[in-house]
Amino acid sequence: MTKVIAHILLIVLTSTIAEPQCEWLGCGEPNCVDGFIEVARSATPLEGILTVFGEVCSTAVKTLCCLIGFTGQP
Repeated sequence: MTKVIAHILLIVLTSTIAEPQCEWLGCGEPNCVDGFIEVARSATPLEGILTVFGEVCSTAVKTLCCLIGFTGQP
């Protein structure tokens, strides 16, 4: 789990440069839009993830989606 979070952190850290490469979808929206791939799901913000989470979900989870092919490199 720690390794997965570290990898997500690397991706999200670089996603804040220029256009966002990753984004959290709202509660209950489990599918990423075309051109994006699911990286994680959570009902609360994940430690170390800098992408804006927004409000906490009380009955569902949010999906972290990143551009397909995004490597976390600038």
